Amino acid sequence: MSFTKKIKLHKSSSFRLAIITFSCVCLSSSISLASIYLLTKKSLTHPTFHKVENITKESIAAINDLEFFHPDLFPNFQNVKPNNFINNHVSPEKFTSDYIHHFKNLLSKSSLSQQEKLAIQGRLFALGEDINPPLEKIPANLIWHLLNSEFPEDFHDYVDQITDERFSHWPQQHKKRHIDTTLLTKYYIETEYFLDTEDLCVQLQDRRGNIILSNIEGTSPQSTNYKSTYTATYNPDSSFSQEHEQHICLAKSSQLSDGGELILGKDFTQEFHLLKNLNSAIFYGLLITTIISLICGYLVSRQSVRRISEINKVCRQIMSGDLNRRIPYNSNGGDYDQLSIHINTMLDKIQQLMMGIKQVSDNIAHDLKSPLSRLRGQLELLLHIEKPDKDTIEAIINENDKIIECFNALLRISQIEQGTKRSEFRHFSLHKLLKTLIEVYEPTFHDQGILPTITLDDEQHMIFGDKNQWSQSIANLFDNIIKYAAGSGNLDIRLSAQSQKGRDYLRLQLHDNGPGIPEDDQKKVFERFYRLESHRHTKGNGLGLSLVLAVCNLHKAKIHLANCNGLKIQIDIPSITEPHSAHPLNSQESKPTKLY
Repeated sequence: MSFTKKIKLHKSSSFRLAIITFSCVCLSSSISLASIYLLTKKSLTHPTFHKVENITKESIAAINDLEFFHPDLFPNFQNVKPNNFINNHVSPEKFTSDYIHHFKNLLSKSSLSQQEKLAIQGRLFALGEDINPPLEKIPANLIWHLLNSEFPEDFHDYVDQITDERFSHWPQQHKKRHIDTTLLTKYYIETEYFLDTEDLCVQLQDRRGNIILSNIEGTSPQSTNYKSTYTATYNPDSSFSQEHEQHICLAKSSQLSDGGELILGKDFTQEFHLLKNLNSAIFYGLLITTIISLICGYLVSRQSVRRISEINKVCRQIMSGDLNRRIPYNSNGGDYDQLSIHINTMLDKIQQLMMGIKQVSDNIAHDLKSPLSRLRGQLELLLHIEKPDKDTIEAIINENDKIIECFNALLRISQIEQGTKRSEFRHFSLHKLLKTLIEVYEPTFHDQGILPTITLDDEQHMIFGDKNQWSQSIANLFDNIIKYAAGSGNLDIRLSAQSQKGRDYLRLQLHDNGPGIPEDDQKKVFERFYRLESHRHTKGNGLGLSLVLAVCNLHKAKIHLANCNGLKIQIDIPSITEPHSAHPLNSQESKPTKLY
């Protein structure tokens, strides 16, 4: 394709329309794929996000509770332990009794520190002993923690039953202590073994940004953010070796009260790889869709521009004077093929009309030359006669009437072809019209030696059209039969209802025994002023059958001529079998009394 043609292609509205159409397709595909990606991302990320939210909230709450029994705050509370019988699992009652007796003995020693005494007093009070320690100085959750860590797990339910009432009335400790929350968090992470849990990622930083504990290696490439979480790479082995499988976690950062930062997350490796693969698939899918859309848009528009260029080329050739040129088309019935067929049909009609105009001009020049010459000669003769007689004047008037009659016939045919007489269309009975015309022409038929045989059905045979035009057309046919088939004998006139392929029509047949019309001239006789050479000197102007053809075309009727022992004329006229319901709005015409 040349550069000029490329420019024309880019300027073509078809090209722009095709590109816009395929761009819309591409955009809709992009929106659909993006929606699928977002929904998939949400369905994969949302469950892990909730797990991260829950573990973060639980961890922060547990760290806040640790403040009351952290070793840095109460270093001596755990110094006194029932080590001598801790493994005695005889029964919960026996274990509890030995436990109380052990700590009562310890309490009697004077070498205990104040914190050790408070720890023992808190244990004994919680187990129901009758002592009154300063409970506001002893955290209830610390005592609960000590009891749960010192009693066997099988005895926890028994201990809870004993301690529930005492713990429910334990006063709140209002004294707050300044504590390093970062170290408290470190203690919690170590005691909960977070670093040894494979599906957890954790990182602890102090307020200066120094990493204290971590199995997180960094933010993951192609990081995925979801609400307050993000993806990061971590090593569940905590070895940070050079060769290990990369794990991805969905992590959330939380600020500690002392300015430190705690990052907790859950394993997100499988979901992350699924999203990554889906992201790649969507990217390449969009890329392929875009490329295919552009290629298809280019090919479709190029085809459209090529067809339009062919049409413009032929139109330019026709405008330059080559009226025989026609637009090429295929037989696949596409839009451009239909357009080409319609344009070609229009050009055929225009060419036919122009040829008709040329023929009319030639025929007018040929057929009106003689009467005009005679009229001029008679007028010149009239100039030289001092007292013109009546016959001469009448001859001049007759010649003038013939010329006027010829032009009136031309005007009438032109009006019929243009369809300007459709306002005269009515429902009428062709049966009744034909009978009337036969009654008018029957005496003339007999005078000319023509014996009409009439075959008409009893039906009304309704049609919709101009009654006067059909009357004139049938009269023209009768006149031609009288003129050219005089003395031929029989004339068969038939009117019958026909049906073919679901189409109802009336068939009018006129069959005489005259000389007929040569087959080569059967189409030409419908042309204006066309007359057979043998009829040149016969009265007439050659417009009768032209008017008949114009009326048939206006009423979508078909006329056919054939030689069969004379001339057989056949006219198929669309019929109306139910005139009353065919046009219900025309109430005046639908009444039987108003039909012609």
